[in-house]
Amino acid sequence: MHRDVTVGSIVDSTVGVPKTSYFSFYGEVGVDWDLCGVMIQPFGGIEVGVYNRQGFRESDDFGWGLSIKHRSYTTSSTRLGFHITGMVCPSDISISADLACFRRLSGGCNRINTRFTNFGTNFSIDGIGLDQNRFDYGLTVSAPMHERINGYFECSGEVGSHVNVFNVLAGVNLVW
Repeated sequence: MHRDVTVGSIVDSTVGVPKTSYFSFYGEVGVDWDLCGVMIQPFGGIEVGVYNRQGFRESDDFGWGLSIKHRSYTTSSTRLGFHITGMVCPSDISISADLACFRRLSGGCNRINTRFTNFGTNFSIDGIGLDQNRFDYGLTVSAPMHERINGYFECSGEVGSHVNVFNVLAGVNLVW
């Protein structure tokens, strides 16, 4: 990570290598309802995870580098929603939609405890707060490209009170 710091006429560059890891498990259970060729699946899901950021120290020339403390915490959340899938005949194009309500069970504080490497006392930096509740959505179009290969295009996202996210993905799936 490279950061430029300007204080008055002093310009400094800091360099640090943060190491983070996140491990999670997500499980989901649902029921399939076939309504005239459209598959509707109400579902409930739960996720648990562990976030770990090792402490690190930025190096620089004037002492404006930060010393970031280690932080580790667990996360948990639930989702309730619907998967809806239909086929466009005769082309075998699949169209899927996902709609879900998300509820964070663990805290949403995104705080870093730090200090300047050469002077001062400890202080905290609060990042963007994580939403306790949000709405998740997605729309995927999938089509066969070859015997065991499907191509897909997906738009998905999250709408919350603090953060809105929008994703666009395209790729291929290998069918086993």
